[in-house]
Amino acid sequence: MKIIFNYFYIIFVVLGSCTASPQSSSCSSAHQLKIHSSEINCGVRPHAVGLTNLPALNDNRISRVIPSYALTDRCSGACDTLECVPTKIENITVHVMAVMTRYSQGEWNTVCVSLRIEKHLDCSCSCPDDEEHRSCNADPNVYYDASSCKCKCNDRIARTECLRSGKLWNERNCGCICPQSSWRPCGTGFIFDYRETCTCVRAYNLASGNSVTLAVLIMGFITLSIAGSAFYTLKFLRRRASERRRLSLRIRLREAFGSIETLDES
Repeated sequence: MKIIFNYFYIIFVVLGSCTASPQSSSCSSAHQLKIHSSEINCGVRPHAVGLTNLPALNDNRISRVIPSYALTDRCSGACDTLECVPTKIENITVHVMAVMTRYSQGEWNTVCVSLRIEKHLDCSCSCPDDEEHRSCNADPNVYYDASSCKCKCNDRIARTECLRSGKLWNERNCGCICPQSSWRPCGTGFIFDYRETCTCVRAYNLASGNSVTLAVLIMGFITLSIAGSAFYTLKFLRRRASERRRLSLRIRLREAFGSIETLDES
């Protein structure tokens, strides 16, 4: 009896799971048109806006705001890859009651406050004026593509050559990188070169490109330092030799004529 009960229980679970799954059917042209027309496109619609976090109510003594939400028209709806943004805005006034509480003194008071909130009058599908948009304008190496609302690199030739070589183009830093599938673990002293060879290379090879310029600068600085030191050393030695010659001449003159003053008087 227990075996029969388990058998029917399994059938019941299987049938229940089958009936609970979503049903698919052929979609006629009329049905497709009906579904397509139900799309909510970009436009002005009533929207509940929260009032408690507005800067005008930034007071720790306020314990409650009535009403806490207000209806105003805002832009919303589908825009494919773009964003539904307002093209015309006006500010409207909303009156609220703010309950002011002083817990330390056991007092409370209600004040009336006038708030200004935005009301959207017209909308369009376009790119948002966000941080990425502003960063594109600040970087001379990239431009803002209005069709995708993203920053893109100015050097399109380098991008084409990168893609032809089987690598990936990074729009964020305008550089060519190896695909993730080409990665493999490297042994001791080797690291994977993601930018050039897409293989394991010695660790110092990756740093050699940047270190060559630094080495040239260091060698140039050392050469100039040695040349400057040699110049001043030679100048010092010549001055000392000249002083020694003058001193030797004065000694010989003193021995020959007795003194320099006697020589001058004669």
